Amino acid sequence: MFEVLFAYPKVLARHQADPAAADRERYLTHCADQGAARETLLRIARQLLVVAERIDVTAARPITRPEIDAAAQAWARQQQKQRGTDSGEWSRHLFVQVAVAWLRFLGIFQDARHDRRTAFFEQVDDFIAHLQDERGLSPVNIPRQSRGLY
Repeated sequence: MFEVLFAYPKVLARHQADPAAADRERYLTHCADQGAARETLLRIARQLLVVAERIDVTAARPITRPEIDAAAQAWARQQQKQRGTDSGEWSRHLFVQVAVAWLRFLGIFQDARHDRRTAFFEQVDDFIAHLQDERGLSPVNIPRQSRGLY
């Protein structure tokens, strides 16, 4: 995919040699298969390189949103200094958007919002068992919030 996107040998070599090149190329192929336009693929490829340089995706651990946000903020500050812009909001937003999508694709993004449990999760689980076993309700009839999506 890198060969398709980049014509200049030095740019191509940089994308092929920098961190997580195989994972970045696999994600770009996925985006192309989904119908992404060439300009979109170029923007994603450039941003993936920035993300891979700032977040270690090769470690066997999940990456959290606060870690992505911290790296994005540092990137935005660097962009503000280099370009003299008033706000690095666009740089930060693009970094987060691409990083989350890529890390989800790799299966290493850990969204803390989905890992939270209520203070009463054991009672809720007991109530679900009661509804299913003693009342004979089908899981289809139990509200989604009660089935572990709290």
